[in-house]
Amino acid sequence: MSTDSVTGASARPVVNVKGVSKAFGDNQILDNVDIEIPPGEFVSILGRSGTGKSTLLRIIAGLDTEISGNVTLRADAGVMFQDARLLPWLSVADNIVLGSGVRPDDPTVRELLTRVGLDSIDPAAWPKTLSGGQSQRVALARVLIRTPRLLLLDEPFGALDALTRIRMQRLLGDVRENYHLSAFLVTHDVEEALVLSDRIVILDGGKLIFDEILRLPAPRERTSPDFTAKRNELLRLLGVA
Repeated sequence: MSTDSVTGASARPVVNVKGVSKAFGDNQILDNVDIEIPPGEFVSILGRSGTGKSTLLRIIAGLDTEISGNVTLRADAGVMFQDARLLPWLSVADNIVLGSGVRPDDPTVRELLTRVGLDSIDPAAWPKTLSGGQSQRVALARVLIRTPRLLLLDEPFGALDALTRIRMQRLLGDVRENYHLSAFLVTHDVEEALVLSDRIVILDGGKLIFDEILRLPAPRERTSPDFTAKRNELLRLLGVA
């Protein structure tokens, strides 16, 4: 994998996956996959369980290098998983700054807590005192403190209740817009992909079978005819409808 600076390369994709294949024994998970993510674009990937969505994200993140093909990453990336992965023996502030070189008492910590809607949370609080949604907001702050240009999101809201999930989707949309980030989201939630994405791809049998820029008018209303029609089309492609 190679990593280049984004500076002076705004026209080039921040992610370029070319001919990537991955197998576990006789199980071919990814089969000659190509995908590019331009600067500032939000891409969601859909597919049935076991189709390799999370594997592809891990490859892009550099967490899985035993592949054939090439991945070029031209942006600093921050990764969020379904589990917030906060260390229970560290405070909220210590979890946010872990490995970043920023001090827990730096004003940036409080600013980020406000940005992710946790202005009422004490930075000295323990993770065990937080709800699931609050924990994911802290995880998002931990990503943002490293000032990434690319978010890699592996079902970050999958374990949350429906209402909290909608709130987190709105927060992610706001953060992406305010920070002008590119994003690659793995999700099983078709509506989540439609609400957040500029572009949706579908992975099936190790291959990308669908890749389309969304033309839905903004703001995207889940009950609008255009939204409903696109949701039904994606569900059919996923074999659900």
